[in-house]
Amino acid sequence: PYPQSRDFKHAHPLNLLRLYLADLPALQQIDSLLLLDDDILIQHDLAPLFAAALASDTLLQASCSMYHLVSLGGRRWLNLTTRSTYSDTAFLGTIGPHGYSACSEESTGGPCAPAGLEPLLVSLEAEINRREDETSASFGPRPAAPLRDQPAWNFGVALLPLDRWRARALGRRVQRWFEASLEHRLFPPDSLASGLGVPYLLFAGSVGCWREDIVLDGLGFVSSDDLEGSGVHDLGAYTALHFAGPSKPSLTGLS
Repeated sequence: PYPQSRDFKHAHPLNLLRLYLADLPALQQIDSLLLLDDDILIQHDLAPLFAAALASDTLLQASCSMYHLVSLGGRRWLNLTTRSTYSDTAFLGTIGPHGYSACSEESTGGPCAPAGLEPLLVSLEAEINRREDETSASFGPRPAAPLRDQPAWNFGVALLPLDRWRARALGRRVQRWFEASLEHRLFPPDSLASGLGVPYLLFAGSVGCWREDIVLDGLGFVSSDDLEGSGVHDLGAYTALHFAGPSKPSLTGLS
C-alpha cells in the first residue's frame, strides 16, 4: 500500500528550504551545518558530530538505521536497528509490499507506480546527478551500488557540508529533480515519497551513515515491545532520539 503519510508539510516551503541552505545569503560563510528535526531529543554533546570527518564523496551524513516491520515465530514488531536500502522503503514509489501498487488502465485518483518507474528513476539519476557534477567545479563519483541498493536514511540529525554543496552546485540539481518529478508525475508533492524520496535521489551515492549508537530513529511509531524486539535496552546510550512518527515526547513533568 501507498505510505500513509500524506500531509502538506512535505510540500511546505520551510520543509524544502533545507535543500537550499547552501544558497541562503545568511549562510554563505558557513561551511558545515548540523541540521536537527524538530522532534529530536538530544542526550549527549553534539560537538563530535559537527566535527565528524566525512568521506570525500559525502554530501550528507545521517542515520541509516531505519525502522522495519519484522515477523518471526508468530510475533510482529518494528525493528528500529535495521539497515535497509532504497528498495526496502516506500519513499521511492517502488512496486511491492513496501511501495505502491502497480498502475492499471482502470486506476483512478489513488497513487500508484507505473511499471517503468524504477528504470525511469535510474535513468534520471544518471542524467541529472552526473550532468550536474560534470558542469560544477567538483566532479563526483558515480554511486558504487545500484540505485535500489543505496542505504536508506532519514534526516533527523544530519551533517550538511555546505561548502561541498556549493562546489557541486547542489541547488541546481535540486531544481532539476523537482522539475523531473513534476514532468513525469513521480511523486505527489504532499507525500512522504516526495519529501524524502526526492532527497534520496538527490543524494544517491553521496550519503554517509552515523554509527548505530548515534541516533535511534522511528520512536514515534513504536511501543516498549518494539524496543525489546529491537534489542534496545538503554535509550540513554544514544546521542539523539528521533521521534519520527505520530507520537511525540511530552514535556510534562520535566523541569
